[in-house]
Parts: sequence; C-alpha cells; structure tokens
Amino acid sequence: MPIDVLLIVLVGALLHASWNVAVKSGGGGGGDRVMDVILVAAGNVIVGCLFLPFVDFPPAQSWPLIAVSTIIHSLYFPLIAMTYQAGDVTVGYPIMRGGGVLLSALLAAFLATDLPGPLGWAGIFCIGCGILALALFGRGNARVLLMGGATALTVAAYTLVDGLGARSATSAFSYAAWLVVVQGVFITAVGLIWRGGALVRHARVRGKIMIPAGMISVVSYMPALWAMTKAPIALVAALRETSIVFATLLGVLFLKEKVPHQRYIAIAAIIAGAVLVKFS
Repeated sequence: MPIDVLLIVLVGALLHASWNVAVKSGGGGGGDRVMDVILVAAGNVIVGCLFLPFVDFPPAQSWPLIAVSTIIHSLYFPLIAMTYQAGDVTVGYPIMRGGGVLLSALLAAFLATDLPGPLGWAGIFCIGCGILALALFGRGNARVLLMGGATALTVAAYTLVDGLGARSATSAFSYAAWLVVVQGVFITAVGLIWRGGALVRHARVRGKIMIPAGMISVVSYMPALWAMTKAPIALVAALRETSIVFATLLGVLFLKEKVPHQRYIAIAAIIAGAVLVKFS
C-alpha cells in the first residue's frame, strides 16, 4: 500500500473516531442519540451538496449500489446510537468496528475476489484480534454486545457495497458525494416523519454539534472510498479500523472513560497490524 494512501486512510480514521465520540457525548437517554445520528445524516447532505457541482453524475451501474448502501446506512446510524446508549464508546466502538473488519475482509475476499497477500491477511488478523481484545477488557454487557454486533454486520455490508460502488463510478468522489446526499436526505426525511417537532427542538440544542459531526463523518469516509480504488478493499477496511486507537484516546480525554491498562496491549496489536498492512 503506497504511503500516501496509508496516511490518508489514517486521517480518515481519526475523523471517524471524532464524530462517534461526539454522538456518545450527547446528554440524556431514551432516543436522544437516535436524533443525534439523524442530525449527523443531515450534516452529510451539506458536504455532499458542496461536492456535487464538481463531480460527474454516477453511471447507471452505480445507482443500485447507492440504493443498497442507503438502506444499509439507514440501519447503521440508529444502531450506532443504540450501541452508545448501551455502553461506553471505548467498549461499543471496538465491538462494532472489530467485528466489521473481519466480516469485511471475508466478504471482500470471497465475494469480490479481492485477495490480500499473506502479510495483508496477517495485518487484518492482528487488527481484528486487537480490536476485539479491547472490547473484552472493557465493561461490556449483553445489550452493548448485541447492538455492537449488529452494527458490525452493517459495517461489513456497506464497506463491501461502497468499495464496489466507488469502482463502478467514474471516480470515488463522484460515488461518495451522490451517496451521502441520497442517504442523508432519506434518513433526515424519515426522521422528520418519525419524530417531527421533537427532532426540530432537538436540533436547536444539539444541531451545532451534530451537524458539523455529520460533515466530518463524510470527510472521514471519502478517503477510504478513494483508497479502495488504489488498494484491496479488505486492506483499506482493516487499516481504517485503527480509528479504535483514536476513539480510545478521545474517550479517555474528553468523555473521562476508564480504560484498564491491559487494553493498551490490544492497541499495540492494532498498530502492529497497520504496519503489516503497510508492507503487504
């Protein structure tokens, strides 16, 4: 994997961790974080629309993938909210991202015939095991395991679909821009129909945080889509999961979550996996 691709994916991983921490930071229980992720989707639309004048209209073969990805993301966003309602970000994030990386690698390898080399598989294994070990050293419960596992399934699904979608379009940025606009409009519209005035009132309080978080989430994903056109999908998906390192640090610094010392061993495994991916 070229060094420029490596660095761009790592920057995207930091941004991805940042907006997840923003969702977790939301006050209140119940459906507050569900409304937070609807506002994240609204923020997606803003960035997507800024890109539309500068990208091509996706070809016909891209639109079924955009439609499928929109449906998957419509499940992914609420599942994130429910995961963070059930447990700490330093527990939920590793579960959903760790499970996702392993499933992404398997799906990409056996469905898309996008096979990494031996070092690539070793890196995927180290990253996946390290992330899952982080969850084992946390304060987990049955609900966070269930919600995090369900989120992992959506992560694996959209990683494969969007990797193929980026390759089907004239450019990764064209696919990504249209995708985030379509999915953002859809999720926001469903949210308004579902929550109505409650969502509007929530936006007045949390919109100044969550809408920018949604804009960051788009910026965090576009580098990954571009990288998937330059390197195997499974390798990019695995390297992007180093965001768990950033999420752990942000959770400790800003959310004041307690992290046992043993978990730093798992972080070292993730870093070792990233090095293997780099040299694969």
